[in-house]
Parts: sequence; structure tokens; C-alpha cells
Amino acid sequence: MTTSLRRLTHGLFVILGLLPIAWTGGVVALAIRARLFLGYWPKPAQPDPKLLPFELHHAVLWYIFFGLLFSLIAIPALHVIGRFILQTALPHWLLYTYLFGWGLILIMVFMPSISFVGWFLD
Repeated sequence: MTTSLRRLTHGLFVILGLLPIAWTGGVVALAIRARLFLGYWPKPAQPDPKLLPFELHHAVLWYIFFGLLFSLIAIPALHVIGRFILQTALPHWLLYTYLFGWGLILIMVFMPSISFVGWFLD
């Protein structure tokens, strides 16, 4: 029982830990697709990403975004469960990757020249 709980915790930690990097890559890929389609880099509200012919890409990114919001609660909870209840250390490199991904998202929010996150969320 404990082994399967450890595997589940570790698997969730891996998936949620890589989610910010995957979402950032998806947003950049959508911006590149918009650039190729429009002929210019998208800016917030110019054009609205919902109006581009990439509905599936846009929808998948929204689902991943909701997973990102869930990860803000789940990652600390999984870390506490792994450390104190299961008595195992979850990989630190994954926590650093998670924080690095959120750092990329914040950079893309606050740098006007690459505000793809602002464009997507607008």
C-alpha cells in the first residue's frame, strides 16, 4: 500500500512539476503560430487568441492553465506528504524545474516585448 502511494505521489509530483514549462512552451508555440498566420507578433488584445484558427491549441492551453492553478496547492501538499507522511524525499530537481517554469511565466508577464502570457490570458 505504501509503495503504491509513494509511486502515485511521485508520479503526480513529476507531472505537476513539469506543467509550468509545458504550458510556457505551449503559449510560445501558439504565439509563433499566430506570428506565422498574422505576419506580426501578437500583443495583448491584438488579436484576441480566441479568434485565431487554432481552437484546439487554445483549448488545450486553457486546460493546462487550470492544472497550473491546481499545482499551486498540490505541489506543496505533495512535498509535505512525501517528506513527513511517506518519509521519502521527492526529487529536488523537479521542484527547481517547477520554480524555474513559474519564473519563465512571470518574466513573460512582466516583460512587454514578450508578453505572450498577457496576450493569451487577455
